[in-house]
Amino acid sequence: MGRGARIYKAQDGASKDASRSMRGLPMYVSSWRQAAKMFSVHANRIVSGQFRTDTPKRYEIMTNDYLISVRKQFEYYKMLGDRTLSQLQDDKLFWKYNDDSNSIATIVKHLWGNMLSRWTDFLTSDGEKEFRNRDAEFENDLRNREELLDKWNEGWSCLFNAINTLTADDLDKTIYIRNQGHTVTEAINRQLAHYPYHIGQIVFLGKMLAENGWTSLSIPKGNSQSHNKDMFSKPKQ
Repeated sequence: MGRGARIYKAQDGASKDASRSMRGLPMYVSSWRQAAKMFSVHANRIVSGQFRTDTPKRYEIMTNDYLISVRKQFEYYKMLGDRTLSQLQDDKLFWKYNDDSNSIATIVKHLWGNMLSRWTDFLTSDGEKEFRNRDAEFENDLRNREELLDKWNEGWSCLFNAINTLTADDLDKTIYIRNQGHTVTEAINRQLAHYPYHIGQIVFLGKMLAENGWTSLSIPKGNSQSHNKDMFSKPKQ
């Protein structure tokens, strides 16, 4: 890369359409002269209509695909939790190793509190709601499986109801969590990292606490080669 190399980005004040149109420019150029020449060529192509006219449509398809993918990922992690809870005796749901650790019931209660707070009025109010009592989420005070499942399902229902209302046009909007701005995409990704972290804890505890043997939630140990053989024998999807 030459001495005059720079990274060129659309200015904050530029419209989104103009920014997308300029994406044909390489990120790195070797000189100011080359940058000016390339800018001129691309500008002429914009004016003459040589850029693809279906870019907004392609962008919408891409962002809709993102929302579909996000929902599938959340559904997958909910399934892991569902299948773990179903394998455990009631008393194991409330077991914890020591005072500094959490039971499965407590983790579920924390997820419930977070989900209600983050996804209620998702686009219009701060994700840390006034009604939330985060400290109380870590009190191991659920009394039975029914209470646990009620909270588990209520939290996920709140999440999916919010996700289902979103459109591609919402993804660049700004929302706030504890007064910190996030695009909708960033806020979704934040929760898509947070919830699997806790689902992993639930699965880990479940493996230790299952009394009647653990039914694997993925490829069972020792079956990787046979699983791969089966998968690669099928047509690409």
